[in-house]
Amino acid sequence: MLGPGSALFGSNAFLGLVNIITRNAAEIDGTELALHSEWEAEGYIGSDINLLYGEAFQADRSLTFNANLIDREGERIPVTADASGLPGLAERDFEQVDLQARGLLGQYSVQARYTQQDRGESHGALYLLNPDDGVFFKSGFVEIDGKLQLGEHVRLLPRAYFDYYDVEAFITQFRRGTIPPDSSYFAFNETGLYTHLGQNSTKAGFELRASDFRFDSHRVTYGLLWEYQAQDDLRSFGNDIGIGIPVYPFQDVSDFNNFGQDANRILIAPYVEDIWQITDELILNAGLRLDHYSDFGNSWNPRLGLTWRLHPNYRLRALYGTAFRAPDFRSLFLVSPFFNGNSDLNEEQVRTVEIGLSANPVDNLSTRITLFQNDLDRLITIPPGATTFENAGSMTSRGLEFDVSYQWSNGVGLSANYSYVDVTLDNGDPAPDEPAHTASALAKIPLADRLQAGLSVYWQSASPRAAIDSRSALPGYTLLDLNLIYRWSPRLELGLAAYNFLDEDYAQPAPVGTLNDDFRGAGRSIRAELRFAFP
Repeated sequence: MLGPGSALFGSNAFLGLVNIITRNAAEIDGTELALHSEWEAEGYIGSDINLLYGEAFQADRSLTFNANLIDREGERIPVTADASGLPGLAERDFEQVDLQARGLLGQYSVQARYTQQDRGESHGALYLLNPDDGVFFKSGFVEIDGKLQLGEHVRLLPRAYFDYYDVEAFITQFRRGTIPPDSSYFAFNETGLYTHLGQNSTKAGFELRASDFRFDSHRVTYGLLWEYQAQDDLRSFGNDIGIGIPVYPFQDVSDFNNFGQDANRILIAPYVEDIWQITDELILNAGLRLDHYSDFGNSWNPRLGLTWRLHPNYRLRALYGTAFRAPDFRSLFLVSPFFNGNSDLNEEQVRTVEIGLSANPVDNLSTRITLFQNDLDRLITIPPGATTFENAGSMTSRGLEFDVSYQWSNGVGLSANYSYVDVTLDNGDPAPDEPAHTASALAKIPLADRLQAGLSVYWQSASPRAAIDSRSALPGYTLLDLNLIYRWSPRLELGLAAYNFLDEDYAQPAPVGTLNDDFRGAGRSIRAELRFAFP
């Protein structure tokens, strides 16, 4: 029982984990090339190419590599009025190079990733439409893992890693022609007011984890994590250097008008967990983790989980645990004309209670229902009317999730999910922008020996607004996606997909005072795929 039910994870248990290549080398066994292109009613959207290679040389010797290139002009979404009241187009242009590799050599494995991304801020970083607004970043990480057997009963899992992230952002603070005469920035009305920001972030650490199997009914895991986190090289450029008139080209204003400060901290986290096989049908998972941050202190988080096999096809589980999210450097040290950081922030906290039942009543049918409640406290937010981050929010989220899947003997497969969640703020108001009901279904239908159809449906109910937002609730919507896959040969596959097939008009919520018509969703688009595998 990992994730929030396991003491092995700290703040990751609050947010979830991210993995890279999901198939091992033996499953890939060769090279796969995939090409995709996509169009909408207004024309071409973009293309991507993916190259995947995997080979297992021996049982403990393998190499996997993946390269993904994306070049998208993006959908063009009409906006009736941005935060300045002017209309325009939100263009979702996007370019990315993503390289991943993983190697296995005996008891050790190495995985690495490099990503370079250039994306337009389609609605503007400050909700002011400008085709030049965007974010460019480079990131990478490398991780080395080991699996060492120490004697008959102890397995040692050492891990060392390094993450790097460098980002640059171009931000429109005032669009040209939108600054009122009584503003102190009116001299910038003919040119607009712009800022170019950048910073580096790094994270490095190592972990020693040991699992002890010496007891017949217990598996005890204990470990220690050490991690260094830092942000530095904060840089700020703009056409405002404090002389009251715009200047070009942009000037370096980092020394007197930066948006934060260099910062670093150290995390030390010991933990212990015991998986106790009480009987053949009953398993208890208990753990405790301490996360000590050099800047804000300690966070203790216990985890307790119980799994009871009522029947070979029925399993009941219960979970109690706490987790946290540390304040990031932005919320601690941000400096801007609009909002500022707060170096006295504490971590966000969440307490989770969950009970669920998994059942396989007949062959090929699996179901799962889960009831849950999450109490979140000390949420980091900027309260209405304030300009500084504070630990000012709390909310309770309770609800249920239901999953079902069935596989027919003729190859037809169906899976569906429904969730209900009631999110309430500490003042009793419903949390804004959170739909109470969501549901999805996925079907795959063989039409012939080589032809398969797929259908995906997503539905959500209306989303309430914040109490200070005079707009009506955001309507719910239904999205339908269709696809066809034709296997020309064991090595060649052709695909055609239609996204938002019904051309549903829908939107995601935008903050109050920014975009009156919210973030409009993309209309119908068609995507073609060619996938080729060779040894």
